Amino acid sequence: MTFRLPAPSRRTLRRYGALPLSTRAHVWLRWLSCPFPAVEAAVPRYGRILDLGCGHGLLTLYLADCGSERDVHGVDIDMAKLVEARTAAFGTAVRFDVVTADWSPP
Repeated sequence: MTFRLPAPSRRTLRRYGALPLSTRAHVWLRWLSCPFPAVEAAVPRYGRILDLGCGHGLLTLYLADCGSERDVHGVDIDMAKLVEARTAAFGTAVRFDVVTADWSPP
């Protein structure tokens, strides 16, 4: 029996290939422990999607890889994770921004 991920999953996980081993391991463990395909199925197929607390951006990038009609934007308070998320997102239209803990809407 062979375990093979669907194309969008493989594409998303490959985006982290140039990042440190610790990040790649974290992303893979996150993938294995969370029901990303089920979450993606519950998210609208098009429109603006905001991922609050996106961390390394795994869900954010997966949502974008599964639907080009989505305008996906991730935000987090951890700038170090966002730097890695931006690296993984290179060449995509996905945006990642830092927000402070005391952030409030304008």
